[in-house]
Amino acid sequence: MNNRQTTILAGIAIAIVSIVVIVGIIGTPPASKPATDSNQQPEQSKLSSAELETLLEKELPVISVVLGAQYPTISQLYIIDRGKLYESGQWYATTLTYSGTDQDNRDTLRVIMQKKDGIWIVRTTPPKPILDHPSYPDVPKSIIQDINKPTTLPGTDTSPTITVD
Repeated sequence: MNNRQTTILAGIAIAIVSIVVIVGIIGTPPASKPATDSNQQPEQSKLSSAELETLLEKELPVISVVLGAQYPTISQLYIIDRGKLYESGQWYATTLTYSGTDQDNRDTLRVIMQKKDGIWIVRTTPPKPILDHPSYPDVPKSIIQDINKPTTLPGTDTSPTITVD
């Protein structure tokens, strides 16, 4: 090939690439505005406390089965407190109060579960004494704050009951 053919081919290649870029820019929809809060969930209507309590009655047996399947010895070592549902009923949180025989182990653990596509899943694996938002960024902060509220720790023969207000 001579220089003239090379120049013509280079010009054609540049023109084709330019056309592809222009069509790509024109055909691309504008980017949506980024969310300012990484916790934004699809907008769902929140239920009232009474509605959530009624729904909890229905959901609690399934929640207990899922929690027991995830942690088979949980009912031998902990009392699974009633807990509560949040928002539109897709979030559940409860505390696990230690009931085993080890008097040096009295931690109350916290668990959060989420219902996705009709199935309850445990989000806090393993359960922890205190939950923090950076570890669970997609869990609404208000749920983490609520479940982290102080609880009563049962006393033992050698230790009184601990209550924190």
